Amino acid sequence: MPHSFYGVLGIGIPNNSSNITSLSNLPARLKMGGIIEKMVYSMYQLSQNSTRGVVLFGAIDYSKFTGELLTVPITTLLEDSMYLPRSRIEVIVNHLQLSNGEKKVNVLTNSYPAVLDSSTELIQVPRALANNLKYILNADNSSSAYVIKCPSDSSLTLDFEFSGSFLSIPVLSLVTSRYAGNCTLGIIPQDQGNYIILGRTFLKGAYVVYDLDDREVSLAVRDFNEGALSSIVVINSLIASAVDAPNYSSTLLGSISREPKATATLKYNKLLMAVSKDGLALSIKMTLAIVLAVVLLVV
Repeated sequence: MPHSFYGVLGIGIPNNSSNITSLSNLPARLKMGGIIEKMVYSMYQLSQNSTRGVVLFGAIDYSKFTGELLTVPITTLLEDSMYLPRSRIEVIVNHLQLSNGEKKVNVLTNSYPAVLDSSTELIQVPRALANNLKYILNADNSSSAYVIKCPSDSSLTLDFEFSGSFLSIPVLSLVTSRYAGNCTLGIIPQDQGNYIILGRTFLKGAYVVYDLDDREVSLAVRDFNEGALSSIVVINSLIASAVDAPNYSSTLLGSISREPKATATLKYNKLLMAVSKDGLALSIKMTLAIVLAVVLLVV
């Protein structure tokens, strides 16, 4: 019987990417070798329905996202755990809301540490937060997954606040499968701690730049205009078009509610314009097979 083998590519914070402290990870080696100027890499999904992604070391492709890159600090609030990747990249999610462009419903009003993890498929949230999300989305989770009526309104988004700015991810991009007008969301509860894991379900809707030298992450909404020509720029020092989030300098973890209460007066089904009737089976389940694209800086 054939077996599949997956390698582990060390691209996290150097001090945390290995328990053999004398070893440097790949971004550090590339910088030491003069191949890249700065320990920076960007990651994005290859196309909207692709199962592959791209990593650019030392560079950014400006054709792959829309709007500004929102920059937030990397935090180190979480203790090591068997449930967390050792080379994790942590940020703070300060707020979470459901929006259709006109009306908004609060899902989360407290701050949570969040791990950006491309090795995890789904978004994992504390069970108390999951229960709040279930109530607002009017979701059924009898099979452990969260199932909702498929929204026909493509403007429906789940908005993540990072240090004062929002990154809006279309709810349809969080869907892992459809059947008979019902959509399964790539969000599951976890009972290991008060933190969020933003896995590939989240990352496929974002363009993410990891700056290991300055301990920062920059995020933007992924632009899936496949006809756009690549616009790859080598990063020497500052990242062009990246702006600090409004609360960058005061990014603190607020109080965490063990049992957040759903206070929304507007339910999810009232945000929907209609329920999809097509019954088309669609799978946008993503297993990120990283395609490495190393940009060589020729001096």
